[in-house]
Amino acid sequence: MLGGAGPPSSTIPQALEGNWVSAVSLTRRMPPKFIDRTIAGIQHLCPRLRVELLTRVDRRLGICFDPEARKYFVACGYNQHGSAFRSPWSNTYIEKDSAGPAAPRRFKPADNLRHLESAYNQIFDAYRHTYYEGGVSSVYLWSLPSEDGFAAAFVLRHALDGGASGDGPRGCWESTHVAEVTQSISNVYYRLTSTVILSVKPPRGSNAHFYGGAMMTRTSEQSQKAEINASPDSPPHIGVIGPMIETMEESMRTALERCYFAKAFAVSF
Repeated sequence: MLGGAGPPSSTIPQALEGNWVSAVSLTRRMPPKFIDRTIAGIQHLCPRLRVELLTRVDRRLGICFDPEARKYFVACGYNQHGSAFRSPWSNTYIEKDSAGPAAPRRFKPADNLRHLESAYNQIFDAYRHTYYEGGVSSVYLWSLPSEDGFAAAFVLRHALDGGASGDGPRGCWESTHVAEVTQSISNVYYRLTSTVILSVKPPRGSNAHFYGGAMMTRTSEQSQKAEINASPDSPPHIGVIGPMIETMEESMRTALERCYFAKAFAVSF
C-alpha cells in the first residue's frame, strides 16, 4: 500500500500521538480492501482516535440510489450524516438500507454552495463518462469555518465485475479528490489532496489466486490572481480544479502501474 495520512494534528493529545502514528502505520500495511474493517478495529482498541480516523483516513466508497432524481450517487464520509447519505442530485438524505428519504433536519450546503455543487456535479459526471465510460461520480461542497473559501470532494467509483460471462476483468477504482479553495484580496489558493484505492481480482472460474490492491495519497497546490480565475463561461474555480484533478489522476495511474503493479508482477512471476 502506498501513501497514507499525515503527521499527528494539533487535535490529538500528546499522549496519543504514538497511538496515532501506529494506527496510520497499520492502515498503510493492511490490504486496501479491508480498510473499513481495519479502521473499525482500531476504533475498538482506541476509541479516542475515532474522529481523527474517520476524518483523516479515506475509506471505501459506496453507492446509493436517489429515487427522486432516479440516479445513483457515491456514499462516503463527505455526504454522510448518521446512517444516511445526501444525494448531490436532489439534495435530500437517503438511508442506505432503505428506499425512502431520511429525516430532513441534517446538514445541507448554503444556497450559493449548493448552486456551485450542482454545476460541479454535471461537469464531473461528464469527466467520468469521458475517461471511465462507466462508474458513479459525485461532488460535495462545504464551507471552511476559519477561512474565506470552501472545500469540495470529487469522488468517483468504477467497478468491473467480469461482465455477463464473468470471464472479464474484475476490480474497482476509487478516487477521492478534496480541493480546498481560499481567497485573499488579490490571489486564490488551491490545495488538492487525492487518494486512490485500487483493487484487482482474477476472473470468476479462473485457477489464479491473486489479489492486487494499492492505496496512494498525494497533494498538490496552486495559486492564481483572482481576476485571472474569473470566467463567465464556466462555474467559478472549476477551470483550475478540473485540470488539477485530471493531472493528478494521470500521475497516480502511471505511478500505480509502473511502481506498484510492475513490482508485484515481477515478484509473482
